[in-house]
Amino acid sequence: MARSLVLAALSGLWTLSDGREERRPCPGAGAYTDGEPLRLPRGCEVGRAGVWTSPALFVRQAGEVGALREELAQVKAQRDAALEAQRETLAQLREELEAHTRELELLRALCAPVAPEPCAVWTPRAEGAGVAAAVCGALYLGAQIR
Repeated sequence: MARSLVLAALSGLWTLSDGREERRPCPGAGAYTDGEPLRLPRGCEVGRAGVWTSPALFVRQAGEVGALREELAQVKAQRDAALEAQRETLAQLREELEAHTRELELLRALCAPVAPEPCAVWTPRAEGAGVAAAVCGALYLGAQIR
């Protein structure tokens, strides 16, 4: 009887893939490694801290993690496509802005009000006509006086 109690304390129930259960020994302290999952028979005591779960829960959570990784990859692909579309839109907007800026500068240069030029009192033609009239008048007076 005592032997069966000790054996029960050092072993646990192992569920086989066909659903049958058999008693197997609990793993020793050397079986625990960091980062590696360890399958444990039901009822075994664990000699160190960790996250311990049943095989069914582990498989379900692994499937959920896989689905979440796939969803994350899809979201990243959508984000990358949206960023690329935004870059293209910004480039188009910059080109449009530069084109409109050039058009505005051209319109500003063509349509800017021109300051009126001051009216010249004496233009070169009037000065020339005045000099010519004075010379002709002097010649005429000189011819009359003789």
